[in-house]
Amino acid sequence: MSAPPAKRRRADTQLDVPIVVPSGSQHDLHTAIFELDTKVLRAILTVAAEKHPGLASLIETRRDQQVMRKLRRERHFDHYSKDVWKELFVTHSRKSEDRQCQASFRVFAYVKDVIEEITRAAMTTHSSYKTKRNALVTLRRIGKSLCMSSESALGDQVLQQFSETTILEDSMRSITLRMTNAERRSLCNVAAATDGGTFFEALKELIALADDECVFGKLLDVLALLEQALEENAEEKQEVDFDEIGGDDEQTDSEANSEDDEQMDSDGDSENR
Repeated sequence: MSAPPAKRRRADTQLDVPIVVPSGSQHDLHTAIFELDTKVLRAILTVAAEKHPGLASLIETRRDQQVMRKLRRERHFDHYSKDVWKELFVTHSRKSEDRQCQASFRVFAYVKDVIEEITRAAMTTHSSYKTKRNALVTLRRIGKSLCMSSESALGDQVLQQFSETTILEDSMRSITLRMTNAERRSLCNVAAATDGGTFFEALKELIALADDECVFGKLLDVLALLEQALEENAEEKQEVDFDEIGGDDEQTDSEANSEDDEQMDSDGDSENR
């Protein structure tokens, strides 16, 4: 009986084959990282972060810092107010009154969307003071453009629709409430009008215009918040002034008492002499 045939030796697998690096293709670590595709880098980083908690924590921290920087960056909204002005005064100006009335619903919806977009940007957590300030300045300009457009059929119809909503006032009030008293006082002095007037003055002007058109009645709530911040600042200054005056009085009284004591001592010495 013949012996069973000997088992053949297994061929080397691919893993057993040494990786041959072509001559001249070796790079330092930084070069290799920069040459890798983004997808490959993310996959490697994900695996490494899952194995090393310290690396995972570092990634989360850097990501949070990046988000905070984006949120605190100043955002501008001037283009929104310019676009609204163009819709109200240029785009539909050559249309007949009937066609302007028909377009008013689309314009109202557009302006409403703009107000909501600006408000969302300004109400984001950790949004900067400058972003909130720019949002309020732009919303006031939009409100003024709406009031000034009442002479056209389009503007009149858009204003009528705004008389049934308080979205503009509510947005401005919500953003103002997100500010500190110091930020509100700073807002009051911001140049917000073409004639160099402050935001506080420009807001009062808008309230007067809106009152004539019977719209934006709740803007008085925004004005009240600013007036309250100004009044509290004035009271704080007055308290400081009183404290300084009181301190001077106390010092004067102390000095007077000291002088009286010295005079009494002097008189006593004279009598003794």
